[in-house]
Amino acid sequence: MSDPSKFKDEEIERLRRAATGRKKNIDEKRVQLMRDTKRIIETGTLEQLEEQLELLGMGRDTPKGREVLQRFISLRGGSLR
Repeated sequence: MSDPSKFKDEEIERLRRAATGRKKNIDEKRVQLMRDTKRIIETGTLEQLEEQLELLGMGRDTPKGREVLQRFISLRGGSLR
């Protein structure tokens, strides 16, 4: 025989919905950052892209950040400062 749960079904469901809502908000923010980054890559400047990469946690000193900057520069023609 199992012990009865100390949590009520309603409480468990409320906590599950709250966790799902937080994850959804985080995902939406991340998607918006990626959209903004794509827009900057298409029409922005190198400085704008560097600022955006910092927001994403990929500064010019990270491997991923350098890769994105290098691709941006190759698309626009030029060199990395």
